[in-house]
This record gives sequence, structure tokens and C-alpha cells, in this order.
Amino acid sequence: GHYGRGAIVLPPMPRLDVQRVNAFAHTHWRKSLVLTVVVWNLLFALAPRIPLDSRPPIDTSMLPRSELFLLGGIGYLHRGCDYFANLVLTCACAVVYTIHILLPFLFLGFLWFRDRNKIVRFAFVFGAMNLAAVLTQLMYPTAPPWYLEKYGMAAASYSMSGDPARLRTVDEFFNIGFYKKTYGTSPIVFGSIPQYAWRGASSAMYFPCA
Repeated sequence: GHYGRGAIVLPPMPRLDVQRVNAFAHTHWRKSLVLTVVVWNLLFALAPRIPLDSRPPIDTSMLPRSELFLLGGIGYLHRGCDYFANLVLTCACAVVYTIHILLPFLFLGFLWFRDRNKIVRFAFVFGAMNLAAVLTQLMYPTAPPWYLEKYGMAAASYSMSGDPARLRTVDEFFNIGFYKKTYGTSPIVFGSIPQYAWRGASSAMYFPCA
């Protein structure tokens, strides 16, 4: 085809060579795991030690505005759950929301019996995905829905602790402090995008299809 005068022609996007990635992961599996899993966990754990003057401002309006956009401006998406809220549903959601942490390890056990050669590849992919997620959270911190309910869209501070939101009901009913401790001591409080809850499940789901 012909391009008009002044048209900008973009170069073709480079294609990912999956075979080279697999070869690197298998040949240099120790380096692969260090570069992904270890670095990801170190960044996550040491996030509070990053100097405040080096951190970007926290975006407290992006998620609420996105919810309003999805509902055509009639309300916030997460508040729709209030109409169906009860202890049974909250406990059921807590189980589903908690078990996602175990899914990558359960999938590793599945690979151990199904195809052990893919264990290193999965660990590399899972670590790389989480490393990219933590870097995104550090460079673009976003306030979660519970922040909107407590503070609106007011400016947030890195000194704030996390909040278990409705999962507090489960803690109070069973007289435990699991969710309060888990979210209250999280190194990254303003990391709603991307959220960890879907990363383990999605990686285990999409990996067999890759």
C-alpha cells in the first residue's frame, strides 16, 4: 500500500522467541530463579525502606473513576456487593480470596507428577510476572477500594497501614486476627494495580495453554 505524505510508519513489533526463553530458563535455571522469584520477593519485602522522596504520589482517584465509568456514572462497582453482604457469603469469599495464595504451589505439585521439566519454566514465568507487578505497584501506586470508603479521594500517605475491609467480619466472628495482621503489615499498601489475587490463579490457569 501507499502512505500519504507525512504519515508515520512504525517499525514492526519484535516477536518473542519462546524457544530461546525456554532454553535460557532450562540452561540457566539458577540465574532465572534469582532474577525473578528472589528479586521479586526482595523488592516486595524492602518496599517500605525506599526513601519517601524517591516515591511517586499515590493515585487515589483512578480506581473510583474507573468504577464509575464501568457503571455509567451511577455508582461504584464494589458497593454493589453491599446489597448481598452477609456472614455466610463473606466467609465463602474469604476462603476463595485466601486459597489463591496456595494455587501456584498446588500447580507446582501438579507439574511434579505430570511434567517435571516444566517446573523451572513455570517458576520463571510466575516470578517474572510478579516482578513486573511489584515494579508497576512501586512506580504507579493506587489506593484500594477500602481507602475510598474511609478517606474518599483525599491524598494518601505511605505511612498508612493496610485495611482488611469486609474481611474484618471474619476475624471478629472467629475471634482471630489473620486478615487484620495480613493486610495491616503488608509492605505494599497501595498496590491495587495489578492485584496479587489474580496473578497466582491466572498463571496456573494460562500456563498449560501456553
